[in-house]
Amino acid sequence: MIVIKTDKMLQEIKKRKAKKVLIQAPEGIKGIVSRFIPELIEETGANILIHGEACYGGCDLGLVDAERMNIDLVLHVGHTPYFTNKDDPKLVFIEAKDNQEFQNSTLQEILKISKGKTMGLLSSAQYLHHLPKIQDFLNKNNIKSIIGRSTSRFYLPGQVLGCEVSTAKSIRKEIDAYLILGGGDFHALGIALWTGKESWLADPYKEAILDLNPMVRKKLAIIASKIEKAKQAKNFGVILGLKEGQMREREETNITKKLKKTGKKTIELALREVTPERLMYYKWIDCFIQTLCPRVSVEDLENYDVPMLNYEQFQILVGEKEFHDIYPDIKMR
Repeated sequence: MIVIKTDKMLQEIKKRKAKKVLIQAPEGIKGIVSRFIPELIEETGANILIHGEACYGGCDLGLVDAERMNIDLVLHVGHTPYFTNKDDPKLVFIEAKDNQEFQNSTLQEILKISKGKTMGLLSSAQYLHHLPKIQDFLNKNNIKSIIGRSTSRFYLPGQVLGCEVSTAKSIRKEIDAYLILGGGDFHALGIALWTGKESWLADPYKEAILDLNPMVRKKLAIIASKIEKAKQAKNFGVILGLKEGQMREREETNITKKLKKTGKKTIELALREVTPERLMYYKWIDCFIQTLCPRVSVEDLENYDVPMLNYEQFQILVGEKEFHDIYPDIKMR
């Protein structure tokens, strides 16, 4: 069950005397938020709107839209601040927790896969409060575990983002395998890909532990094949992100310059979101390089007719890095 701090939302609206409020939330939380908006309006008298566009993380802020609508306060629910976010007095992050407890059958499965190992414990933002409980459970069963260390003032111990797994890497040499707490495999897959370590997902809504390794092997094979195909490309599309936390102009410029130096034909596109439908008009392009979110070039690779690489994969393509530099221990799988 998702629990959202409505009291903090109410407090922030009253404290700032906000007359017009925009609420942002990921898709799975929008419906929950909508249920208590009438109560917030009654308590504050504010005009409260839900930002109906997709929201993928703390990098995906609605500040530009808020400015256009003369919003006094943006309440961003369910994510934590991202390291590229600029301080904005109108932006407040609201915590969301998932209080669904892990069933005994799941805990017993955790013991089975952890036996004889030192486990690294990680989770997405909604499950961080479960980490100490799982660690205590493992300790009582004589299994050593380490919660991922925070590497930034923006991240809490054990926290991973879909695109950032530095807390996992901080303990990589000290552990044998990762146990990731979360609903769905999105965060866990990123950890497995970028660390090369054995990784397991514990989802409190499922009475089973998911082994990420078969999924990783499949993804790595697809990524490798797309990079190989891109080596034959002559016409490139380079995509700049327009969202506040995804506008990586330096990377986009660097990619374009390097492609042009090697004689490739190149066009530059600026998009808020990358989808196959938005690129269907550029039939002559052999390969796209996108600088928005690295996970676009992991999750959705199969959906594009031509390679859709991220910046790291581009570095592999042009020989600046080896495949195993980005995706460790590939030779050991």
